[in-house]
Amino acid sequence: MGRRRFLMYFSYIGKQFSGLQRQITRDRENQHDVTTVQGLLEYALHRLRPENEVHVIPSSRTDQGVHALRSAAHVDLDFKWNFDSDFLTHSLNCFFSQTGVDVRVLETIEVSPHFHSRHLPQWRQYLYRFAVLNNASLLKDNKTANRYVVPLPITEAFRCHFVYDPLWDVNIARKATDIFVGTHDYTSFMARSKGVPPNLKTERTILSCELSPGRPFLPCDISKDWTFWNVRVRGRSFLYKMVRRMVSSLLALGGKKMSKTDIRYLLENPSQDNWPNYIHTVPGYALYLENVYYDPKDYWIEAPVLSTSQEGEDGDGIGEGDDEEEEEEEEEEEEIREIGMNKSSLEERS
Repeated sequence: MGRRRFLMYFSYIGKQFSGLQRQITRDRENQHDVTTVQGLLEYALHRLRPENEVHVIPSSRTDQGVHALRSAAHVDLDFKWNFDSDFLTHSLNCFFSQTGVDVRVLETIEVSPHFHSRHLPQWRQYLYRFAVLNNASLLKDNKTANRYVVPLPITEAFRCHFVYDPLWDVNIARKATDIFVGTHDYTSFMARSKGVPPNLKTERTILSCELSPGRPFLPCDISKDWTFWNVRVRGRSFLYKMVRRMVSSLLALGGKKMSKTDIRYLLENPSQDNWPNYIHTVPGYALYLENVYYDPKDYWIEAPVLSTSQEGEDGDGIGEGDDEEEEEEEEEEEEIREIGMNKSSLEERS
């Protein structure tokens, strides 16, 4: 029937994956990386026995533990028989359900052979969820013990970042969100990473940054002791851990560990050496890629478009949550555990 290109929208819970981007790059025909979302998608499509080698191109990269509510990727498929988009959605979701992995395809759309999932997004939006303790009586004298003694809603495990500071001031933090809007050099907010291109452009345009009330996934008695908040950041592309450091600065501001002047200094004096060592980067498990938006007119674009977003392997930049950082935060090392999934275990369950 000939090769056809498809755009897939999908969601996943990142806890059981080592990230979105495939880690194994050689011999994909016989060695599939099912510890990553991209590798798992390729393996699931490979099981449908297309004529061509399957190569999924994701729109964005997310790090270990990061989730996606609506991510996107495109793939070229060549089958000898005719099929529609719903067949792919149904087949992939059946496989994911049978194998017990937390990935679901939301929608599959046939697109132009010139469509590119990474080059064409109008914007990407990230959501960061955190909760602030509002019941000071639960705090212990030993600050370190609070993380393990103060009750947390089990439904929020690896879904939300908890702040043990009843004095945290949302009004102070909210007044600083406008500082990020516009075009700035975000070098100070980019974590160090292996393989960063030497000519990486670090200017990014933030379309919106909002701090608004959130809510627990499943309200319970314990959740009443916490006030939930959402930070939403929308832009065309992002640097490595840029969103998480933006959130970290807002938390530090509300906790009176930073000032608006400090944040402006980081933006006006871009350098990776300027990020303050006393501000820990918030963990990835509370970060969600909330949406990747395309202009529907681009679904059937008539000519290739070169990347201008600077995000991902096909551009000249790296995206939010790209390669593993050399210096992992102590908090993440304590709270994030790798869960290995190998090909044989998937085959046994499928």
